[in-house]
Amino acid sequence: MNNKRKSTGEPPVIVVIVDDNPSDYVALAPLVEAGEIDIRFLLSGRSAMREGRRLAAPLWMINVNLPDHSGFDVLEMYFQRKTSPLILMVADEYAPEDELRALELGVAKYLCKPVDPAWLHAYLRQIRVKAGQAMSGDPAASRQLPARAPQRSTPHTAANPTSTFP
Repeated sequence: MNNKRKSTGEPPVIVVIVDDNPSDYVALAPLVEAGEIDIRFLLSGRSAMREGRRLAAPLWMINVNLPDHSGFDVLEMYFQRKTSPLILMVADEYAPEDELRALELGVAKYLCKPVDPAWLHAYLRQIRVKAGQAMSGDPAASRQLPARAPQRSTPHTAANPTSTFP
């Protein structure tokens, strides 16, 4: 784990990824190496529900299809809290009904694998500016982040992917 981002000297953004296929996120390795993000993997919905209270990460990426729960079950648990992290829903393949459900529940973005590291870097930069640099691992700072998306995002289809990191 890097303690500081090489480019700015700031701490990396802690990103919790809930997915039983961590190898699908290998493309994010350059962001980890640059100190932009620090990834924590949880391999099941059960572990996300159990560890979610302990991990005060400002950004979560939750797969729609988990081995033991739906990603939507995990999502609903987080949105029952007074404060919740910024959540990106990740799908193995694009399903318009899943995107609509995710957006109606209030996720910030609906993504399809593979997650593009350039997209994530740009998105984090945009969120940092909007949140006044509240993307550090500081739980007090993460409460300043918008918990839910204010508007519907453009779909990220297989022709327009936004994710990868095996």
